[in-house]
Amino acid sequence: MSDTQDTPSIEKGSAGHVLVVAPTPFFSDRGCHVRIIEEIRAAEREGYRATVITYHVGKDVEGLPIYRSLNVPWYKKLAAGPSIHQFYLDALLLCTGIRACFRDKPTVIHGHLHEGVGIGKVLSLLFRVPLVGDLQGSLVGELVQHNFIPKQGFVHNLFRAAERWLIRWPNHLVLSSDRATEGVAEIDELTVPATVLDDGVDENAFLPEAPGENLREKLGLPTDKKLVGFLGVLNEYQGVSVMLHAAKRVVEKHPDVVFVVMGYPNVEHYQGVADELGISDSVMFPGRIPYDQARDYLAACDIGFSAKADVTEANGKLLNYMAVGLPIVATETRVNRSLLDDTALYGQVDDGESLADAVCRYLDDPALAEEKAQAGRRRVIDKLSWAAGGRKLVEVYASVTKKKNKPTKPQGTPTERAGASALHSEKVA
Repeated sequence: MSDTQDTPSIEKGSAGHVLVVAPTPFFSDRGCHVRIIEEIRAAEREGYRATVITYHVGKDVEGLPIYRSLNVPWYKKLAAGPSIHQFYLDALLLCTGIRACFRDKPTVIHGHLHEGVGIGKVLSLLFRVPLVGDLQGSLVGELVQHNFIPKQGFVHNLFRAAERWLIRWPNHLVLSSDRATEGVAEIDELTVPATVLDDGVDENAFLPEAPGENLREKLGLPTDKKLVGFLGVLNEYQGVSVMLHAAKRVVEKHPDVVFVVMGYPNVEHYQGVADELGISDSVMFPGRIPYDQARDYLAACDIGFSAKADVTEANGKLLNYMAVGLPIVATETRVNRSLLDDTALYGQVDDGESLADAVCRYLDDPALAEEKAQAGRRRVIDKLSWAAGGRKLVEVYASVTKKKNKPTKPQGTPTERAGASALHSEKVA
């Protein structure tokens, strides 16, 4: 719904009403947005209700009230990454937030990303509502990874100072990992309370392939090949070029392997890289995968792969890989280790050879692959579901509103009851 529409106030939940500030083209079938929507659903299951304010572009989610900022017809970007346009888009989003606060009188403001913290702080001061900031990685780290600012110098230091200032604003910080503020402040140096809320997954939606489901035939994937799957944003900080170099080494040893590289943007660029490496017949690029089809594509694969190079940002795709029962190859980072523990095989960051060797270990030892796959699925169920994450999140809400949270839980969340569970038949940047 547009900010300009006359929309009735949203009924509060038994525990309270959360205004979610999402300074991004929500919803766009990528990891950042998956975390946002899963946090909303988790909080709803604990008795909260949510309204989202976001940019004018993105998909609506059935059952979830979304207020969009003023339409700017020349801005249509859905992919991850910073843009100079975000300065005025965030100003427009602040106006949307002011109207939403007048209309719905939230009890908590939940600002996602650093821009959301900034917008949320203004709303918090204007309406005297506590602010929870939710960070998925370092602002400076992301800007450097996307080549938006240099790795050092005046501009770099200016953004670092701004980030250090922003993380002091919320009443409570929620971090996707204990490295989300790395390079700016260690987690034990933060001046506001902070809670690490790892990415989660709905293990009842991301299920392994059932007998007779025949997902490969349904999706048009090769039925006579071993499939190594990647799902995420196609860019360098996700390690896509490194993955393609690893693929070349793998297919030289195992010609029956096909890498299924799912995501957007830059599909044509990476198709060109595959052509240059001489592996175009062994790499498929299905393009952007809607969130409600993610589970099917992943469950059809044999191995999950991530060569992500960013060492501070969360890597939620790994949870989806684990939930559908894939053995995983990932880069050796603290964030990945915290999610996977010993349920995966690891290679070094920016080292296609070590990652390829890990894939080949699975291909040469099916028993090892099955062992890791089962261990990953068990870990998701036991420790990494959104059920536990939701309880952790509402404890944060209760702490900033200074009340004990004893909501009456509804039967299913509003988004689920309204049919948003269709998205769950399944997460990026």
